[in-house]
Amino acid sequence: MSRLGMVLLLVTGCYHPSVEADVPCSPDGACPTGQFCAAGRCVLDGTTAIDARAELPDDAPADAMADARRDAPVAPDAMPRFITWKATKSATVSSVGGSSVTVSAPTCAAGDVLVGTVAMGNTGSNQMSVFTAPPGWTLVDRIDRGLDSALLVYWRLVGTMEPASYTWQFTPQIEGVAWVSCYANVDATAPIDAEMGVLIATTGPAYAAPSITTTTANTMLVAAWITHDNQTPTTWTATAGAVRANFNNGSTRAALGVDTPVAAAGATPVLTGTASVVQDYAIVDVLALRPAP
Repeated sequence: MSRLGMVLLLVTGCYHPSVEADVPCSPDGACPTGQFCAAGRCVLDGTTAIDARAELPDDAPADAMADARRDAPVAPDAMPRFITWKATKSATVSSVGGSSVTVSAPTCAAGDVLVGTVAMGNTGSNQMSVFTAPPGWTLVDRIDRGLDSALLVYWRLVGTMEPASYTWQFTPQIEGVAWVSCYANVDATAPIDAEMGVLIATTGPAYAAPSITTTTANTMLVAAWITHDNQTPTTWTATAGAVRANFNNGSTRAALGVDTPVAAAGATPVLTGTASVVQDYAIVDVLALRPAP
C-alpha cells in the first residue's frame, strides 16, 4: 500500500491494522502477528486462510485459492474413544439345580455393548446341557468340560427399549453362575476383536488366562474364570485389571470376571486368577472388545 493510500485511510477512519492482509510474506515466510503465509501472501490466520484468499481481487491468479487450501493447516486426528466399563449384574443357581438363570440388566445406554457369561453344570451328568439364550444375544464361544460343566460367552447391542432382566434357559437341570457387564464406546457392528476359551483340567488355586493377539489398539480385555471345587464357597484375587465379578453359588461353582484396557495391538498380557481354596479344574475365556470407530 502506498504512503498516500495510507494517509487517506487514516483520514477517513477506515484503516484497521488488525485486518490488514494480502501483503507479500517476508523472504523467510514470516507475516505480521496473527497472520499466516499462504501462497506467498499474508492472510489473517491459518484457520481463515481459505476465507482470506476468497477476498483477493478478481484479477488474482486462478490458482491462489487452491494454494491457500493446500497450505492451510490440517486439523489433528480425533482422539480415540476409549472403552469404559459401566456396570455388572450377577445371578446364581444353587446346588439344588434349576432350568434357568435370570440376570438383572445393568445400567446402560442405547449403543452400549453387553457381555454375558453363563457357567453351569452338573458333576456326573450323563448328557450334554442345552442352553437357550434370550433374544438379541450372540454366542461368542462355548467351552465344555465333558458333560460336567460349560462356559458360554455372549454379546448384545443395547437398544432403546431394553428388558429389566435377561433369562437363559437350559436342560437338564443344572447349577452355576452367570453375570452381565455393560461397556461403552465399543464397536457396535463388530465388537469382538479377538477371543479364546480354554479348559484347564488341573487342580490348584491359580489359573492363568491365555494371551490373545489383537489387531486393534485401545481394546478392552475381558476375562472370565469359572471353577469347580468340593463344596467350599470360593473367592478370588487377580494379578491385574479391575475385578467385576467375584462370587459363588454357595457350593461347588465359583466365578471371577476381570477387565483391563490394552493400549497397543498385539499379544495381550496374561491375567491370573487365584482362588481362596484349591479347585478341581477351571474353564477360562478371554476376549478383546474393539473400540468404536
